[in-house]
Amino acid sequence: MLHLIFAAHDPGAGKMLSGATKEARRRGHEIRFVCDGPAKNLWLEEGETVEHLDIESDRDIAQVTASTDLVVTGTGFGPFERQIWQALRGHGQKTFAVIDSWSNFKRRFIGDKQDERLILPDAIGVVDDWSLRQIQNDQWSNVPLHVVGQPHLQQITDAVLSRRRRRAANRETTLVFFSEPIREDFPDGSRGFEQFGVFSDVLTNLNDGQPLRVLVKPHPRELSSKWEKLVTEWPVNSPLKLELSEQNADDLLGFADGVIGMTTMVLVEAALSRVPTVSCQPDRGEKILPFIDEILPVVTNMSDFNDVIRSALSGELAPDEHGEPNVALSQIIENAAGRFVDAIELVAGKRN
Repeated sequence: MLHLIFAAHDPGAGKMLSGATKEARRRGHEIRFVCDGPAKNLWLEEGETVEHLDIESDRDIAQVTASTDLVVTGTGFGPFERQIWQALRGHGQKTFAVIDSWSNFKRRFIGDKQDERLILPDAIGVVDDWSLRQIQNDQWSNVPLHVVGQPHLQQITDAVLSRRRRRAANRETTLVFFSEPIREDFPDGSRGFEQFGVFSDVLTNLNDGQPLRVLVKPHPRELSSKWEKLVTEWPVNSPLKLELSEQNADDLLGFADGVIGMTTMVLVEAALSRVPTVSCQPDRGEKILPFIDEILPVVTNMSDFNDVIRSALSGELAPDEHGEPNVALSQIIENAAGRFVDAIELVAGKRN
């Protein structure tokens, strides 16, 4: 049996660690949860007891090092995890950090603007071979790398696929546009596109007389009033029926005929769930999230969009929910929880 600490700040990391909890406990491992940010409520809602670790306290550090085989953390952009790795390494405590997505790998291990030193744990876990190659090619990490999959996405995919296999056909072909706050996060226009411009182009290219229902799912950090105004002012006699949706992403993926977005991670969930999915990134200067290009059709010239989405809906660009996803997607979710716990045991020195 291993005595483990799971530590996270961001919800993405909290969900990934939660995805491995059941398997770790099934193998007899004991887990304590440490948090200081948004992951706390997530874990509390799951019924876990969440502790606070004061890394400035010699007593807290001594208690951890005396009773813990391995500290498994997320990799947020704030200092929380980096402070844990740095504090515990000085006391001989092993740490294992997992990256839950496909971007900003090195940034997660760098201090603030005044101190840009690399701060590394004893080992790093990534979700797939693509991520592994990016880190190896950039040559900034000198610690062991492990491909562990993404157990949270495994859980989501299993649930969504189950719902899609039971779903009734929509009365109208239904597309979901997942927005993201690009205008807010990149006000300088550096991405080459923003959400409202992309959506306007989507409507222009879809509006070819064929009836469609288009649901808009705003990002939580966007002002939904802007989307409400756009939907309200849309002509009622248009063959495109626009609606604003407050449903969660998993529910929308459960019945959507197709998904449209830009670079949000929901596109990966959609692709894993075998929903026909298209990424729109018009006039981008470079690949913003290269992994998206590996798994989805990406439209950079919106005049091509209608042909691409129609091909996707017809099944030409993606298998249906009864088929097999491509190899890159399969690796993310295949036995992800088991592989994650295998890696934990290996890093802790309890597995050959």
